[in-house]
Amino acid sequence: MPRLARHLHVGGAAAATEHVVALSTLPDDPRIAYRLAELAVNSTISPERGQYWKSAWDLIARTRDTRVIDSLRQDFHDFTGTYYDHHNSGRRILAPFLLAEPPASPLDASDHKLINQITAAVDAIVPDHVESERTLLADIYANWDDEAPRLVYADWLIEREHLRGQLIVLSCKQAREKTLSKGEEQQRKALRGGFRSPTYLYGVLSDFEHVIERGLPARLEVNWSSSPISMRRLAGDPLLPCVDSIDFDCHDQRGRSNPEDLAGVMLDPSATRLVRVANVPNDVQGNQAVDPRYLRSGSSRLADTLEPLVRAQWKRDGQSFLRK
Repeated sequence: MPRLARHLHVGGAAAATEHVVALSTLPDDPRIAYRLAELAVNSTISPERGQYWKSAWDLIARTRDTRVIDSLRQDFHDFTGTYYDHHNSGRRILAPFLLAEPPASPLDASDHKLINQITAAVDAIVPDHVESERTLLADIYANWDDEAPRLVYADWLIEREHLRGQLIVLSCKQAREKTLSKGEEQQRKALRGGFRSPTYLYGVLSDFEHVIERGLPARLEVNWSSSPISMRRLAGDPLLPCVDSIDFDCHDQRGRSNPEDLAGVMLDPSATRLVRVANVPNDVQGNQAVDPRYLRSGSSRLADTLEPLVRAQWKRDGQSFLRK
């Protein structure tokens, strides 16, 4: 299921529509609806692909996962637009779920205590391959300028038929020899792809603009096409320790992170190379100044809201944050 969720859009708009329509006939799965909400922000699917969007909105509405509410309301402006087809269908299908007052949780403190115990027990069960990968990556982080740990990790990936391994090999060769053969360069470009490449080489990091150093992502950019849900999933990702800086380029509300989610990334114990978070938005635009939804989420005055959450480890310099 995780692989299916990652590759919903592989094959272009026509294939993506077939995938989502087929999924809509299966028992509801919150993982699929969650991923669809994440992809919706900067989807490569045209607003005119009515069947895709109707099926996607139906899945999200049926699952009623409250974790996607703030992200969809923020990035689609409460579906108040009338120009794009998917705004119209989203308003019709999702409004009763997204815009209604959320019901009170049926869970009490004792329920949450049990859930936390179960979560802790599940988190403690680390599959062997995950532990092996984290060990290999830790060697890379500790010896960032040495290509040898990268090539060991690449071999491990290639043995498991992961395309990231071949990209690391080619990227290291290019950095070392300053050139690649024509065939190798074509292969490297095909593997590297672009933003949200169908190969999804870097997991959730593929959902951000990123700068690659010898096959691994070193810098991320958060812009209008980044999903706040992606930032939420970034904390704890095995590749997060590769990242040394995060730069914001958000000129409106779209793509802006929830302050708690961004703080979770900045305070992640594994993010030892992350030393700079720059251009964090701190402006209120237009009717956002009086819109309680934006004020509640904290994404308008993001820098102001973020500062007290990370003050113990980060110092603020204007709209940037530097690790102490």
